[in-house]
Amino acid sequence: MPGVTGFNHFNAAVSDMGAALGFWRDLLGLELLGRGVVEYDYLDQIVGLTGTRIEWAELALPGGGLVELFRYLSPAGRPLGGGVNDPGKTHLCLEVEDLDGLLAKLHAAGTRSAHPAAVEIPRGDWRGFRCVYVYAPDEVVVELVERPAD
Repeated sequence: MPGVTGFNHFNAAVSDMGAALGFWRDLLGLELLGRGVVEYDYLDQIVGLTGTRIEWAELALPGGGLVELFRYLSPAGRPLGGGVNDPGKTHLCLEVEDLDGLLAKLHAAGTRSAHPAAVEIPRGDWRGFRCVYVYAPDEVVVELVERPAD
């Protein structure tokens, strides 16, 4: 029966691979699995562009899945504007431990957040969870969430 069987990866197009790896690998601590540059006809067909040359990196998410970073060397893209409420804007949510400590580390490194501190959800299915949106390079929105201690 056709249907979704699981999560594989999240992709972000980036303008500076070094800055992106500085956030995803160095600040968040994701393991770099590989990186390189590719030029494949089949990739052109998958992404719907011609003559792609892509610098890529893949980082492992604890518990399964990947964060995949693409820097399009050819054809070059242009930065997207807009806020989290604009149609088509997405975010990736990551569960973390010691959200306050991680947020302090991110702020010290110059990472912007939507709110200066984690916000505790007071009711509903997510009651007790603490969350904050942070902005990775290229304005990629990442929600950090910490489960309640119970």
